Amino acid sequence: MDRSGLATGYVLFATLVGFLVALWVVFAITAPRSQFVWAGLSVAEEKGTVQEKAPPDNSPCFVCHANFEDEPLSTRHFKAKIGCVDCHGESLAHRSDENNTTPPDKMYAPDEIDPACKSCHKNHNASAREVVEVYLERCREITDPKKLTCTNCHGRHRMYHRTIVWDKRTGKLITPTESTEDPHQSP
Repeated sequence: MDRSGLATGYVLFATLVGFLVALWVVFAITAPRSQFVWAGLSVAEEKGTVQEKAPPDNSPCFVCHANFEDEPLSTRHFKAKIGCVDCHGESLAHRSDENNTTPPDKMYAPDEIDPACKSCHKNHNASAREVVEVYLERCREITDPKKLTCTNCHGRHRMYHRTIVWDKRTGKLITPTESTEDPHQSP
């Protein structure tokens, strides 16, 4: 092959590579982002850049809530670089309160759990068989479908031994005897 043929080959190759890179960039910008594929990334919309998100630091929460360190919902979210503060707020006053009378910034009443989960998880990607299997294993004592929430099946994300209980909507401190919380219902 002579030099002009070789040069033409390089130009065609470079053009093809450039086209493929441009196509990839357009796809990356315009394609819908799955929360599973993009969970470890945060988009800096104002700068138009994508940066790696640091793993969350849940250690301030685990000082008192050690039961959540190995809890399935917490560990799954941690792997996706979503920490306690992403759902419950910084809760600085709560973390600093040695008397444990200050509620976290955000708590979820049972009817608020599903909408909160669905703000990130748009779809429930489980077969009917998987749903029934998990239901029978984890929450068969709940016979009213209206009382089922995402966290009944996904994890054990609640404090089972409480000395302090807050009204999830108002943050008002109530005694455990005043509480109407169902121990099998999600927080």
